[in-house]
Amino acid sequence: MSFIYNKDTKRCILHSKTFKYCQPKETETGWNMYLLTEIGSRCPSDIGGFMHYRHLDLCYNFNPEHYIDYLGHIKQTCSSYSGELLRIDSQERQTYIEHILEGRTTTRVAIQGHSNNPGNVWTFDDGTQLPYTNWRSGDPAYGSHLQIFTNDAWTSQDKLELNKNNIFLCERIP
Repeated sequence: MSFIYNKDTKRCILHSKTFKYCQPKETETGWNMYLLTEIGSRCPSDIGGFMHYRHLDLCYNFNPEHYIDYLGHIKQTCSSYSGELLRIDSQERQTYIEHILEGRTTTRVAIQGHSNNPGNVWTFDDGTQLPYTNWRSGDPAYGSHLQIFTNDAWTSQDKLELNKNNIFLCERIP
């Protein structure tokens, strides 16, 4: 959650958005934006910039653009925060992720999920089958990994791509 405050007009606006990839529309002079953190939260902001969305009990962070390397850089980074790649397991979580990613300049966003089995069953890292999906037309295909693509639809990613970049979100599980 964030809020913007205009010291000149004494006006304050509360937002559910973090404004990571876009800026508030209020652009006159005097506006400052603040990101709220909850003291005593299970989601400490001083470790990797994690934020807590209380409504979904989601403790997550944004990670910088990097070439597509799920098993190397991406999963190792999340693990270094005692976390894992973000899971999207409901329409409500999908909608929130779309909201916080609004305005991003990178098309691909790595999320948790893979299909390394003959039946093309997509699962989380712990083997649990995905309870929710948002596949784009023509997917799912067999794939090692899962990503959010254009129009926030999901697609599979099957290999290391040094010439393509993505961003990724890690989450800390309670």
